[in-house]
Amino acid sequence: MINDNHYKYKAQSVVGQEVMRDVLLDEEDTMWAHLRHMHIAEVIDTISKEFNEFKASNKAAAGRANANKDMKAATELMRDLPQYTALLGKVSERYNTF
Repeated sequence: MINDNHYKYKAQSVVGQEVMRDVLLDEEDTMWAHLRHMHIAEVIDTISKEFNEFKASNKAAAGRANANKDMKAATELMRDLPQYTALLGKVSERYNTF
């Protein structure tokens, strides 16, 4: 449900608990501004394509899929993890919004 540019939905936390999420949909949210006038099929394709491009270019995303655990790879993964986590959260929010 969207009320005053806030979208609220139930989601499952990492530990399996149900939590309420609140997403502010406004002009400062570049993903929302980019997707809001698209057809749902186009939104899904766009989100999937952009997320796959991000995963290919982000060391944290690549490291998660790669079993290589040497110290240098782990250091690079940790450096890129906040960016990966933030985008993963945004993608999850958008799938729940649309």
